[in-house]
Amino acid sequence: MPASKLRMVHGLVVGLCGDRAINDRLCELLEERLKDITSLGEVLTQAEAVVTETYEKYKDSLGVLGEGRLTLALGGLENLSKGKAKLYSLVAGLPPEEVDYMGWGIGGRYAELGRSLFHSTDSSEEVWRALVFLVTLVEKVNIGVGDGTDVVTLLDGIGAQIIGTDKATQAFLKAQRLVQQLPAFVKRQLVTSKR
Repeated sequence: MPASKLRMVHGLVVGLCGDRAINDRLCELLEERLKDITSLGEVLTQAEAVVTETYEKYKDSLGVLGEGRLTLALGGLENLSKGKAKLYSLVAGLPPEEVDYMGWGIGGRYAELGRSLFHSTDSSEEVWRALVFLVTLVEKVNIGVGDGTDVVTLLDGIGAQIIGTDKATQAFLKAQRLVQQLPAFVKRQLVTSKR
């Protein structure tokens, strides 16, 4: 199983943040429990149980790590192999909540921008690349820090597609170059607008 924060489990994308060992165990349990399940309702019931059980088992460690909670993103198609894409946030002790966007870490604060800045006609590629630019602009992200950049799109009729780390890294590097060029561009625009 990859050490990534985004993992595929029986055709569903699972997003995790926090302690890697705890996340590994959570994914192992999900693998076992979701093996023969065919409906999203059953998936959510089992995923909720796994998150709560894992939290109960490791809650002392979670507190020590400064997180205090266990959160899981679960995304897939409503009929598992077809239909509308669905994304859920699962927090230990709470029922699953369907959400439109989710982001963790530095990008978490900007995930909601996707709802207001982009249109349903924009491609998922345009949206995630634009969000990478916004995060880079505002946060001055250093992608050399941490354990890599993870991006996933969840599309109706297609399901989850994890954007490879290389592709995501290249997008961040391009965004960094654009951010460096932005002051000169703005100055040129301001000078030409005075004429």
